[in-house]
Formats: sequence, C-alpha cells, structure tokens
Amino acid sequence: MKKLLLTPKKIIFLTIFVSIIIVFRASIFAADNDIILNADSIVYDGIENNIIATGKVIATKDDIVLKSEKAIYYTKTKVIRLLNNIKLTKNKIKLTCDNIVADFKDKTIKANGNIKFSYEDIVATSKEAIYSLKEDKLLLKGKATAWQKDDKLTGENIIIFIKSKKIQTEGRTKVILSPERLKE
Repeated sequence: MKKLLLTPKKIIFLTIFVSIIIVFRASIFAADNDIILNADSIVYDGIENNIIATGKVIATKDDIVLKSEKAIYYTKTKVIRLLNNIKLTKNKIKLTCDNIVADFKDKTIKANGNIKFSYEDIVATSKEAIYSLKEDKLLLKGKATAWQKDDKLTGENIIIFIKSKKIQTEGRTKVILSPERLKE
C-alpha cells in the first residue's frame, strides 16, 4: 500500500485551493441573496477579488436573470458587468443590449448599445437605458422610441413606469396615435 506524502508544497497548494473555493463559493452563492453565476468557464482573481465568467454566462439575482457571453463580477462592490449579446429578464420584462453594468447596492442597471425593451404590450428601443430597481422605472436615452399596440412615441428620452405602465417623455417629442385610440 502506497503512503500519501504531504510535502510542504502540497500543503500550501491545498490550502490555497481550498481557500479559493471557499471565497469563490461565498462570493457567488452567498445566503444574503447575492448573485449566482453559471458559465462554461469561471476564473476567480484573488488579487483583484473579481470573478470572470465566459461562455454561456447566466447571472441570477433575485428575480433578475442576465445572460451573456462574458461577465465580470466585482465582489467588493457587488457590481457585475456583462458584455456581448445581453439578455435581461425580470418577470414579464425583457431587455436586450450590447453591454450592461448592474449595481445591486444602488439598485440600478445601466445598459448601452442597441437597446430593445418589452413589457406586456409596450415595446421600446434606444441607445442607452437606466433601469431603477427601487422605483421600477426605465429611462431610455438617445433616439428613444416606444410602441404600445399601434401607437408610437419618439423622443430624446422616454421614461417607462413599469407598474403603472405610464410613459413620459423628456425633450422634443412626437406621438402617432392609432385610429382606434382616437375613437376612445
């Protein structure tokens, strides 16, 4: 029978490995409703205290699901940056874009690049979006356009209040009302 020899190098390696696993699991799967990350590859950077996930990334926080090809989670600040082909879902809300920075301490999600948003019968597009989780409202910035059924609204900025389905604009605005809406 072979004896397992634990050399000082092996002990150091095992200690570091177990420490990384403990920190990694605590950072991602913490009991205080932190973020859960799934990906093809996850690397923990112990010096920067960041987690880098690549390949079919799925990040979950409470009822929010974020999907992308790459994510960087900053464990100290509770901020996650997702890159490339982002899909966000939260209950009936769907948002796609190029990049997202979600700050769960401030309860804000900032998206940019090719924003497409949908919620029930509201559909919208813009260059940038800021979603306030606290206020449950979405600010669409830069050539924003929203449709509700056959009605169309365009403006520099559009604010969608999710719960009340109220839509407000800022700046020069144009609205096209459908014939059905005019009959009401």
